[in-house]
Amino acid sequence: PPLGISKIAGDESDWLVFWATYIGASATAIMAWLTYSMFKQNKLVLDSQQQRWEAERRGILSISISTYKNIYCLEIRNIGLSRISNLNLIINNDFINLLRIKPLKESLELLKQKNIILNPNEYKQFLIFFRASSAEQASFKIYNTKLKNSEVNEVLSDILNHEITITGTYITLGKVYDISESFTMNDFLVNSIITDDEILETLNNINDSLSDINKTLAKM
Repeated sequence: PPLGISKIAGDESDWLVFWATYIGASATAIMAWLTYSMFKQNKLVLDSQQQRWEAERRGILSISISTYKNIYCLEIRNIGLSRISNLNLIINNDFINLLRIKPLKESLELLKQKNIILNPNEYKQFLIFFRASSAEQASFKIYNTKLKNSEVNEVLSDILNHEITITGTYITLGKVYDISESFTMNDFLVNSIITDDEILETLNNINDSLSDINKTLAKM
C-alpha cells in the first residue's frame, strides 16, 4: 500500500513543532531587525543633536588685522563659547620675507610652534610692522634696526596688499579643527567694518548649519 503523508513527513505534532519553531525564529528575526532599525534611527537623532550642541558651544577662531598704538598686528580671537587650545598658525613665507626685520619675521614664523590657548572672547595680538611716521621710528631701536622712512614706506607698500595665507589647527570640545584663511591687510584696514562682517558671516554660517540639522531632526 502507498505510504501516508505522516509516514514521510512526520505526524501532526511534528508539523506543529516545526511551524511553531519557524514562526518563533521569524518573529525573532523581525524583532532583531526592528531593534537594529530603531537603534540606527536613534543614533542618527543623537548624532544630529550632538552636532547641534557642538555648533552652538564650540570655540570659533576669528583672524583679522588690527592696529595697536600705531602698530599693525595680527589678531586672533575666540568668538565661540568654549576654550580653544593647541592653536598653531603657519603664515606664508613670501609675506613674512617682506618684513625685512629679522625679529619680526621670526616672531611670526614661531607661531607654528606655539600651542596657543584662547578662552571665550579672549584675543591675542602679534606685531607685524610699524606704521610709517617719524614718531614710530624710535620703536625700531628695540630691534637694533635702522630703516629710513623711504624703506619703511616700501615695506608697507609691499605688505598692505600682499596676500596673507594662514593655515593651522586648533582643538575645541575635544575635536581638531583646520584653519585656512587668505586675505590682505588692506581688507581690514581700508574699512574696519570688514572684521565685523566676517564675524557676522561666521555666525550666519553657524545658524545655517543649525537650521539644516533642525530640518533633519524634523523629518525623523
